[in-house]
Amino acid sequence: MILLSYGMPKSASTFCYQVENEMLCQVGHIRKEICETYLPVEFHPAFLEFNNNEIIPMSERIPDDKILIVKTHTLLRDPIDRLLKSGKLKATATFRDPRDAAISLLNSGEKDRKQNVKRSFSDLFTIDQAIQILKNYEEILTPWLKHPNVLKLSYNLLSSNPGEAAIRIRDYLQIDADVTPVVEKFSGNLGEKVWEFNVGKAGRYKEYMNDKQIQEYSTHFRDLIDLMNSLDDQYKIQI
Repeated sequence: MILLSYGMPKSASTFCYQVENEMLCQVGHIRKEICETYLPVEFHPAFLEFNNNEIIPMSERIPDDKILIVKTHTLLRDPIDRLLKSGKLKATATFRDPRDAAISLLNSGEKDRKQNVKRSFSDLFTIDQAIQILKNYEEILTPWLKHPNVLKLSYNLLSSNPGEAAIRIRDYLQIDADVTPVVEKFSGNLGEKVWEFNVGKAGRYKEYMNDKQIQEYSTHFRDLIDLMNSLDDQYKIQI
């Protein structure tokens, strides 16, 4: 079985992937061993985009009693939908208030420029540019959030109560993992333990956006935020 660890940009998707991978390793689903035993080298990377039907032969190579985790930002296309419905594939999807995600995109771009690193968000300089990326990403994100077989995990949950998030992941995967050592591993200075770590908190956009921007983006993303809030009553996004 394959576990797709999907996430919108800057929604703690990397942190979620690391938590998932730690729990899988704990119960014997070692990513490196599974890849080397069952898959050709082109399927070994931890991050993959599935642009066509390549996930079908990949999933057929993994035995039912093995779980291989793969991180992705891909569109939920028909092959993924069919595999999810058949039980041959599982998936988690992380999400976040897009207004806060836009600020983290800006921060990430600034950090890359200071380090003289050229990456996806290195050329972001304004809030409007960052928001446009999130607007473009909305149509990719929404099918994941609406799919009944996907476990949805909010940034607010992952950042404020990673133990609860780990329990939800464990129960969804039906594995006998102990969440306590996993949570303890990522306690303390997350900047040293989580790849792609960015400091963030709920409502942070209010510190960066003017009233006009807040009104415009809150209106644009209202339906998406309502959808997000329908998925987690305990960790709602404030409009």
